[in-house]
Amino acid sequence: MTFDEERARRRLFAWLKDTLPWPERIAEIEDIHLQGLAADLGVTPAQLQTILPFVPEESFANAQIAMDEDFLTYHFDGETAIDAYLKAEGHAETDATRAFLLALRDTPLSLYEVIDVVADSHWLLRDRLGDTTPVHIGDAWADDCITPDSTLAARVVAVGDRRFIAEGMIALPNPVAAVIVDIFESQQASFDDQFPDIAAEHGIPLTAETRLRMGRQLLAGVVTGAYFMHLLGNVMSTLGSLETALSGTSGHSEGSG
Repeated sequence: MTFDEERARRRLFAWLKDTLPWPERIAEIEDIHLQGLAADLGVTPAQLQTILPFVPEESFANAQIAMDEDFLTYHFDGETAIDAYLKAEGHAETDATRAFLLALRDTPLSLYEVIDVVADSHWLLRDRLGDTTPVHIGDAWADDCITPDSTLAARVVAVGDRRFIAEGMIALPNPVAAVIVDIFESQQASFDDQFPDIAAEHGIPLTAETRLRMGRQLLAGVVTGAYFMHLLGNVMSTLGSLETALSGTSGHSEGSG
């Protein structure tokens, strides 16, 4: 992602946060990501908000960006947040940054096995959910702390001849990635049953493309839940008990975009 593209992303979210009804819609999609987590932990939604600040700040920020990017793929009354932003008067997007935002809007989440990584250079990734050829992704942020056989929950964005990983990338421990794959594959039939209602709710036609989009939106919720369960499991082991976490206080920055 270029500096200009990152600034375009920030302009987009600044506009969304100041323009009704988008703040409420952002909160709605975030709730979708977190709605199963409280039940899995055996706590109320209010108690979950007490526990989440114990998640390490950097990890929470990564998950927040991933949720923000997922929100950009949702249709509301037939249009996405990016569509609304680009139609609004006064935005400062060039053809290049406009192309980036539209590509981000249309890029599905997937799980990528890291086959090779060269620090400060590139990744070689294999899509674990698709029968595709491994791809090289040039990335100045490629990190040798991410080793081969790791799994990334990520969006591989294509703009022109460039392919790169969107900002909201989550590095998953392999046991967590295996659980996500199992859940996603075992619930495919259930996901398919939900598509007609989701399409009707958001005012979009039910096509092969929209089925893929909705399936990956459901995957994004599974990823968020499993990732937070993993992080909060570490928190619980450190604090000693859920009761200790619920009675304690902590804080981190929860800003997005």
